[in-house]
Amino acid sequence: MLGRTAPILIAGFVFLALVAPAATADQNIPLPQTEEFLYQDKQRPIIIHLIQVNTTDKPLMNIYPPENSQNLKWVRLVYSYENTGDSQVRAFIKVIFVDSNGNQYQNTNEEYTGEYVLPHTITDPKFVEVAVPKNAEITQFILRQGFYETVYEIPKVTVTPTSSVPATTVTGTPTPDAVHRGIDGCLPFIPFAMAGGLAAAGMVINRSGVRRRLR
Repeated sequence: MLGRTAPILIAGFVFLALVAPAATADQNIPLPQTEEFLYQDKQRPIIIHLIQVNTTDKPLMNIYPPENSQNLKWVRLVYSYENTGDSQVRAFIKVIFVDSNGNQYQNTNEEYTGEYVLPHTITDPKFVEVAVPKNAEITQFILRQGFYETVYEIPKVTVTPTSSVPATTVTGTPTPDAVHRGIDGCLPFIPFAMAGGLAAAGMVINRSGVRRRLR
């Protein structure tokens, strides 16, 4: 499973690295790369790879944030579509975030993310972004397709204090914070490391983004 999803996970981190300058990341939670986080479309040969949940204090999509933006934060789900069929298929999802009090947050009731996916391909990483109150603790997200709903628990983030700098970890999977602490001294070499990692994973970078190389 890791061998299959590793290229998608790498692409997700590179994707966020490219868009991150637009906002300050408050929290970045990779989702476990297990069968549980591979959503199978009930009617189409589409698998949705759920990569990570990301929270920032500014939107990445909306150029003109609402007037009360100082009281908001933006939560997004990063994902990729995979078409396992033999013909082009339109893939779509509706994402709803849920906080610890059961409140639900979504863009509009009719808004679905959708696009046509070529057969036997995996799309570039994408994200759905939703504004929530700054003090809300987002603990779940729901994927809705028609009458079908699937609820996903977001892995808990725990902070373990140390004698010097607190270490942040994500239950069951490495946290990007831990990676950042280890590579802060090597920041000039990150673009080359990313390119090399993508090449090893069977992916290429072009002006339109990161795309998996067909075999």
